[in-house]
Amino acid sequence: MTIKTILVALSLEEDCAIVASRAVQLADQHDAQLVGVHVIPSFDVFKLAPPLSVDLADLERLVRDTAADKLSSMLEKARIPAIVAVETGAPHKAIGTLAASHDVDLIVIGAGNAQGVRENVFGSTADRIVSTSSRPILVARDAAHIAYKQIVVGTDFSEASIAAAEFALRLAPSAARKLLHAVAIPPEFKQAMFSAGTARNDVELYRQAIIDRAEKQIVEVFGGEGSVPYSVVAGPPAAVLLRASQEPETDLLALGTKGLGAIAEHLLGSVVRRVLAQSDCDVLAVPPSP
Repeated sequence: MTIKTILVALSLEEDCAIVASRAVQLADQHDAQLVGVHVIPSFDVFKLAPPLSVDLADLERLVRDTAADKLSSMLEKARIPAIVAVETGAPHKAIGTLAASHDVDLIVIGAGNAQGVRENVFGSTADRIVSTSSRPILVARDAAHIAYKQIVVGTDFSEASIAAAEFALRLAPSAARKLLHAVAIPPEFKQAMFSAGTARNDVELYRQAIIDRAEKQIVEVFGGEGSVPYSVVAGPPAAVLLRASQEPETDLLALGTKGLGAIAEHLLGSVVRRVLAQSDCDVLAVPPSP
């Protein structure tokens, strides 16, 4: 399936040029329609100000027109002229509504920064968009000059991670792909095994057995030995993925946004959040296929 429509959400702040350049590059690569959006949280601030000498409706119109002009300017290099929209409301809701109305295949956003205690508790705007979206999200960190060449796909064998591998191929069909699975014995399990008198060598044999089983499962799930290179690495998933993002040849991490079962979903959610916050490269977050 081709990618026909890409929505890019721009805050019109510092990281906008990076996000816009990646969105334009992908739109041109796929001959896709680009939809640019900027979301203004609220115009209520004007109502709290002392009486102004200008009409509030005129002031709101000026804010919208200025934002639309900036959007158009940042996306003007797209081969197919971009559609621009300025929306009002909660950013993740406005972006979701616009994505549905245009039936977009991909949403491109910046990583953003958590602001204050409330954002640190409930998540940044980027986190909210990723956690609520039914469509793949690309979090752009690096300025785009060329198409992606090397994609690392984090997998836990869930439907979402399988969807991530499939969409990564759809997004960058000429890029090399590598599957990456992290194996970690929870510290409390390891401590319990030692407390129960399990020999250190037996603990290592147990970990190796888990690695061997994961390698077999990768072959079963992703289509046969040798079809896609893979690595099974010992360590916490977030740390393993972040190390992969630091490799010079890696320019995109792809991973699913939900795991296997309620506990795994919770754990993978925390993994996604940490990777979104700390990755050294772009991140593609893909929900399970509908």
